[in-house]
Amino acid sequence: MPGRSAVIVPILLPARLASLRDAGDRMAAHGVPAHVTVLFPFLAVDALTPMARSTIARLAAKSPPFVARFSRVERRQEMVWLVPASQRPFLDLTDAVAALWPDYPPYEGVHERLIAHLTLVETTDRQTRDAAWAEAVEVGPFDVAVHELTVITETESGNWRTRWR
Repeated sequence: MPGRSAVIVPILLPARLASLRDAGDRMAAHGVPAHVTVLFPFLAVDALTPMARSTIARLAAKSPPFVARFSRVERRQEMVWLVPASQRPFLDLTDAVAALWPDYPPYEGVHERLIAHLTLVETTDRQTRDAAWAEAVEVGPFDVAVHELTVITETESGNWRTRWR
């Protein structure tokens, strides 16, 4: 549905994991960077006003940078996820953004409990999921500095692009 937006934390993946994600996550093919979602859906593209941008920027400025350790690899339905050891910093960001825009609950309120994660692979092919899981386990834990929020938007063609950092 064109015109959607999301608030994400971009995550720089180790090269082997980036290759896995590029090949196995359909959102990567649509221009969505590796990330942990903070709030989706967010505002419609035409509601991304200068006031919304300054509000997000103020929130980001108040949120201290942190280091996220991605230490777990999980399988959920048709997905392989990387899960940060500490959920709190990501969930705090979600809570803060959602509090500013209460008409936009995370995932439209369909999940009772949120789990901060990075989708590595999404496929119905079990062998592909198993291979991705094994590769991610072999790569092992990694740390990444988190220091920005990004707003991405969906284009008419169904691709996504960075709107604000």
